[in-house]
Amino acid sequence: GCDEEALRVVSQSPPWKPGRQRGNAVRTRIVIPLVFKLG
Repeated sequence: GCDEEALRVVSQSPPWKPGRQRGNAVRTRIVIPLVFKLG
């Protein structure tokens, strides 16, 4: 379904670079808009 397709698309994206603060990798939150056209 849509969940599996969303995971597939995100897992095929290029490697992500971590957010950095004062030279250290820090946790960040991102939003990836996914649009599904059904029908």
